[in-house]
Amino acid sequence: MALVLDGGKWVLQAPSPGGSEYDKTPTIIDLTDGSWTLYDPDGLVNTITFSADWHTLTWNALSVGSGDYNWFYGTTIRAPRWYKNLEINGTQVTSVDLLVSSYRMEVPPLFSPDACPFRWLGVFGAALGAGSTDTGLMCATGGVMGRFSPTTAPLYGVFTRNTQSSSGPNNGIYGVCTTIRGGDGLGGGEFMIFDNTDTNVQAAARSAGVYTTGLPVPTDVQLVVGLGTGANAVTITAGDQTKFKLSHVSTTIAAGA
Repeated sequence: MALVLDGGKWVLQAPSPGGSEYDKTPTIIDLTDGSWTLYDPDGLVNTITFSADWHTLTWNALSVGSGDYNWFYGTTIRAPRWYKNLEINGTQVTSVDLLVSSYRMEVPPLFSPDACPFRWLGVFGAALGAGSTDTGLMCATGGVMGRFSPTTAPLYGVFTRNTQSSSGPNNGIYGVCTTIRGGDGLGGGEFMIFDNTDTNVQAAARSAGVYTTGLPVPTDVQLVVGLGTGANAVTITAGDQTKFKLSHVSTTIAAGA
């Protein structure tokens, strides 16, 4: 336990998951635990369940495809997403904090009967306006997951706002993306893909360039998990399911220290 100043009061607080900074245990994401807000402007989510660290999202029908449900098409995004404020040891992270985050993503592997039946992409990362339909106001960065079809390998990668870099080697089992952002800028990131022996099989990076968020300074940072279609013409049949497993580690670094 540690004595921490929280809201002007000293309180006893348990250490962050993993205790030691070496071999740190990530926080498992459970979108059903009551702490997340779902923003789903067009009612595409039917149900979501959580079991043995895996989510199962059951979709409502999308009869006409649109770029509005593709996280990486334009500046408008109406795909469903879950979000909540990002706190570290009880302290709210803001846009001026130097935030380093690692996001682990896993979807059913190649040839799995649990593969989603339509082409899809999802995001898992940090945002400033996760409840917005404007990707510029969302100011999101983080990891990418998805697949082209039920018979192709999973995709993993990294994104900044509405652009992404990803890959899908046949032996890829899970992906890990690390991003850095802060000082009211979005920074960039890198991803690595691992096989079933935890051996790295592919890696790449994406630079966000240097630009500010354009929002009030400081603005609270949120965790966000969003799912959508992987191409503009993709439709969804009612009852289609997407399965995924997520965890993360986030830390802030004292700037100028």
